[in-house]
Amino acid sequence: MREDVLRVEDLVVAARGRDHPVLAGVSLALSRGETLGIVGESGSGKSTLARAIVRLEAPLALSGGQILLSGEDLSNLSRRRLRALRGRTIGLVPQDPLGAFDPLFPVGAQVRAFVRTHRAAIARAAGTTPDAALAATHQRIEAFGVKNAKTVGRQRPDAFSRGMLQRVLFALATAPAPDLLVLDEPTAALDAPVADRLLTDVARLAGSVGTATLLITHDLSLAALAADRILVLKDGRVVETAPTAHLIARPQSAYTQRLVASGAW
Repeated sequence: MREDVLRVEDLVVAARGRDHPVLAGVSLALSRGETLGIVGESGSGKSTLARAIVRLEAPLALSGGQILLSGEDLSNLSRRRLRALRGRTIGLVPQDPLGAFDPLFPVGAQVRAFVRTHRAAIARAAGTTPDAALAATHQRIEAFGVKNAKTVGRQRPDAFSRGMLQRVLFALATAPAPDLLVLDEPTAALDAPVADRLLTDVARLAGSVGTATLLITHDLSLAALAADRILVLKDGRVVETAPTAHLIARPQSAYTQRLVASGAW
């Protein structure tokens, strides 16, 4: 039986004081261990959807619908409860890796702060003790392609390439084995072979612990590689959704047909 980790029902997101919504009645479901690709052109509402799901939608605002994570309605939670869920239960890899780090502090210090907050979950996911959670996180960072994570972590973010910071974010987002992993254009800073390998690694890790993954991307070919199902957005509305192979072989809408025809396969 399908076990939905995430259900989004009739979600409406709009700018305050504006009549025209950025997202208009978006619904989706995502089950444990599944990857759903959200694709569409620039301005379709993909990143707005990602931010709304993790309740970081400001300066926009939710004005309708529900976001249910394992049955809990995120749209009505307190800030304290949301902070408890982010990082531990919901992992996020944003599209701007440099903006995800405080420029004033070494990357290693920020990694340690993350581990202190989520030590128990990281230790449980790694099958180790809480005292070894930091070492397990360093190992994970190195597994994602950052050599000597403990040493290079002494540098501030501006000493890293965008691609290297993105690898650190991948490692941190997956370390606590979250129920939901949101990847918002996560490979923009990476070349294609590295991006493919990282998404393959994420899929393997997520599948092993049952994490549900939401992959936001403008690249239909990337979604076709990584996603079990694909949902197509246009102007804040769902155009169609289907299993990946079915959508690529038999797109139903003219918009999706155009995306498939222009994709790099």
